[in-house]
Amino acid sequence: MEKISNKRIEWIDICKGLGIFLVVIGHTGISKASPIAYDWIYSFHMPFFYMLSGVVLNEQKYDTFEKFIKRRLKTLVIPFFILNTILFCIAKALDLNNVQPPLSELFTGVLAMYFLRVLFISEIFYFCINRISTKLYRKIIAIIILIYLSLYIQGHYDTGYAHYIMPGMPLLYYGIGNIFKTYIKQYAEILDTHNLVIIICISLIFSLSIIISHIKFLFIDIILAISGIFTLLSIGILCSKMTYKSIKEMINYIGKNTLVIVAFHQIIYNGLTLITNHIQLSAITDSGVRMLSVWILLFLICKFFNRYIPLAIGKSK
Repeated sequence: MEKISNKRIEWIDICKGLGIFLVVIGHTGISKASPIAYDWIYSFHMPFFYMLSGVVLNEQKYDTFEKFIKRRLKTLVIPFFILNTILFCIAKALDLNNVQPPLSELFTGVLAMYFLRVLFISEIFYFCINRISTKLYRKIIAIIILIYLSLYIQGHYDTGYAHYIMPGMPLLYYGIGNIFKTYIKQYAEILDTHNLVIIICISLIFSLSIIISHIKFLFIDIILAISGIFTLLSIGILCSKMTYKSIKEMINYIGKNTLVIVAFHQIIYNGLTLITNHIQLSAITDSGVRMLSVWILLFLICKFFNRYIPLAIGKSK
């Protein structure tokens, strides 16, 4: 299997930047402004990140479970508990009507922080699958069985904590990213601007036609997720090939700081209502002001964590 370099891959960071931008947009008032855009974003935005995580998994680097878990403790577990605890305390201090996390969310994830928990669990299960067998059909069978068990437990034991330690559907997208990572890298290297634009248009039209038509059939959610992944993946690769350096650097920076953005964007956006509710603004203006403020504050928070608390975002310096 081809070894992935430890050096950061620009198009992946750009894809992460675009993806987290859509996550932030999806958690604002876009559902009222454009339900179609909202449905499109939610059809793939989390699967997209699971897929990218699968792409960057380097099996050769982790020849033992000990090495793998040590790395994940640094990059996922420690950041989860630090950021999630800070977020929990902020939520309790602000006492917002729509953000009232119970104590259990200190372990399961406040707001969007559940993503880190699910990603960590998916990576653990997939690492074990990889260690047990390198045969593709066995991996696929194991993934299907684990997803079925996850959905069964979630459906029959929703009052317990068993479903919090099962991977669920994210394991599928993580597996897709890892199994097809060589082809995805070739896709990023080989396709030119013209072909990327064509693929973006086709995949976007396909997704929107299904969403607008409200078509329902077996595996429609998976099909929509894969179509959306192809769209944003192609947009990210296309952006990486462009010459607009300042724009690329900004998106790249966002992509390198997704942990901070995942943790704080919702609480900032909702918390700003404590200020904007006292100002006479239209719904659209209110949303726009809060969105602009969110990004300004997020950039400042990213700078703070990178400079003073890099451990909280899985970095050494």
